[in-house]
Amino acid sequence: MLHTPDIPAVLAGAGASAGELVVGRGLASLIADTLSNIMEGVMITKAADVLDLSVEERIQMVEDIWDSIAAVPEAVLLSEEQKKELDCRLEAYHQNPDAGSPWIEVRERIRNRSGL
Repeated sequence: MLHTPDIPAVLAGAGASAGELVVGRGLASLIADTLSNIMEGVMITKAADVLDLSVEERIQMVEDIWDSIAAVPEAVLLSEEQKKELDCRLEAYHQNPDAGSPWIEVRERIRNRSGL
């Protein structure tokens, strides 16, 4: 039988708390590094240290987190109000599918207005 460690106890033994975070190169790397660090008893970087990352590294971290959320859309709960809004938008689309603009056109209009 596989033994799974008591993570809070392992973290405490490593001098870290359950509220601390490992900063990695991507979500998969983050998880792998975290598990490796926990198993080896290595100190885990505090979440506050995220602010010490460059803007590019923080953006990458946010993208990785967002991708992990998007990978399991069924885990994202919508309020009744959000569900109603989505239903209204879908109905409006079905009534007039040509009313909107493709993303590439919208992006181009935004770029033209802002001089990009």
